[in-house]
Amino acid sequence: MGREGVEAVGYPSFDEAFAAISNGKVHLLLVPIENTLGGTIHANCDLQLQHNLFIIAEHNLRIRHALLALHGSKKEELKKVISHPQALAQCNSYLKSNDLVGEAAYDTAGSAKLIAEGQLKGVGAICSELAAEHFGLEVLEKGIEDD
Repeated sequence: MGREGVEAVGYPSFDEAFAAISNGKVHLLLVPIENTLGGTIHANCDLQLQHNLFIIAEHNLRIRHALLALHGSKKEELKKVISHPQALAQCNSYLKSNDLVGEAAYDTAGSAKLIAEGQLKGVGAICSELAAEHFGLEVLEKGIEDD
């Protein structure tokens, strides 16, 4: 938005982010409202109305997803792929064309964390390549998002 001195502050949920702006803890809010592949994010539209907030700018963000798993895993060995529902929707064509079953999880990086901490064999995660580095997973394929 071209503002200097803006510090990003994260919140664990959209509810908490909207509450933060309504309570004056933050001055601006950046949340997804619409996704070209997954559609409208109705919960955030509802929160916008509940908190009587107005959209003052728009930012288009290109999303890149990768398929991650434990080191030594093969894509053909995966029984399921976990990720946030929005990420699963953004990779729907890839999942179908590779006969992979998607399962909804809390978030993208959290899916990678679950696999790494639980040493879950046969389970993949859709998330960023950065999550692979952070959680010590292998990138099986990148650029798996639908166009």
